[in-house]
Amino acid sequence: MQNEKVQSPYAELVKGVVSISSFGQGKRTRIVFASDSRQYLDLLAVGILPAHLLKDLEYSEPVLPSAFKKDDAAEKPASYTWATYIDNPVGLGPYAIKERDKGSYLLLEPSQHFFDAGVASRPQVLIHSSFNYQQLISDFRSKHYDWLNLPSMLAEQLEMMKIENVRFVRYPNPARMLWVFNNRRAPFDSVKFRQALDLIADREKMKNQFHADASLLYQNPLASATSAAESQTSRLTRALQLLDEAGIKDSNGDGIREAAGKPCQISILVNDDNLLRRVMADKIAEDLQHAGIKAVVEAVSWAEFVGGRLRAGNFDTALLSYQLPAAGNWTAFLHSSPGILDSLNFAGVADEELDSALKKLDSVFVDEETQAARAKVGAYLEEHKPVAFLLQPNDIGLYHGEAGTSVASSTVWDDVMNWRLLFGSESSSL
Repeated sequence: MQNEKVQSPYAELVKGVVSISSFGQGKRTRIVFASDSRQYLDLLAVGILPAHLLKDLEYSEPVLPSAFKKDDAAEKPASYTWATYIDNPVGLGPYAIKERDKGSYLLLEPSQHFFDAGVASRPQVLIHSSFNYQQLISDFRSKHYDWLNLPSMLAEQLEMMKIENVRFVRYPNPARMLWVFNNRRAPFDSVKFRQALDLIADREKMKNQFHADASLLYQNPLASATSAAESQTSRLTRALQLLDEAGIKDSNGDGIREAAGKPCQISILVNDDNLLRRVMADKIAEDLQHAGIKAVVEAVSWAEFVGGRLRAGNFDTALLSYQLPAAGNWTAFLHSSPGILDSLNFAGVADEELDSALKKLDSVFVDEETQAARAKVGAYLEEHKPVAFLLQPNDIGLYHGEAGTSVASSTVWDDVMNWRLLFGSESSSL
């Protein structure tokens, strides 16, 4: 992982490994990390081998397992030891890869090396990925598939089909759509201006512009109390008052407010390959017009969006999705100087007390201070509004044998349904 030629996605994380040693007559391994950050736990999901098996092993780039190769002429691993590890990696659990067609399917079979043969209850598991939704649905109805996951935009269509003896489960996509404000430049350095923008954004109107099921977000997920339902008319009234209090007013009656003596105009940055974000940005621009703020939507390439604009801080506002861990370890998202992975703090948030709370939430050790830190982060986001939480799509899962519809948390769907469909009975020792 540390070899730059390998270009491992764990290269930055592995820098935090202080030492690795064995104990218990070599049957156990002790890994010491540089801190108690939860982020280091990702390294434990990577295949691990004793050092003597990798000693003097030369390799310059990642090597594909033999099952992934198209023919015998494909590149071979550098040594037999390395080939064994590649074809039988540690960490796959009770199933091992039998076949793979890149971008299409993955075929798993019970691993003969797993310690409990009773865990893998299926003789084969086929995981198929396809953008041909109609064919996937047709095959599912014919019971070629036991379980189907589809994006939220197809939920309404599927329910209208009324497939018999099929359970529809809506569950939240882990990503949330956020409107990020550049807190480092005026007038976004004004809390009241950011609060007003959050109030102006009409979530219901955004949701109605695309065929997808989604939850409207008016608070951050760490907020300690749920706010009362409020009409958009009431929200707009409060926003106009905040703009006046911030000194951003229409002094000449032309319908456009002024900030620092100039017409108040802001830009909304989106990546040009995402039509949904462009549509949402256009709707926000319409909402802002009703509040006397002119908005311009900028659509740029993904490389320019991230590298040239977000990371450089060269933007007013931007629409993008964040996958935020439920535990609240949002160091990369909000910390002023995250020390492990790259910063995703594009809003430019910088607050010492917030940094301290984020560091606590990133710790693997949970105690009475953890909940206080969670409340601190939630309260900061509500009070200062460095970003506005807009929407969270609800994806849909289908499985045979039960009728009706239900709603599940992503944790229930990922953990319980995976266990039910793939693994063995409660008698398993796993």
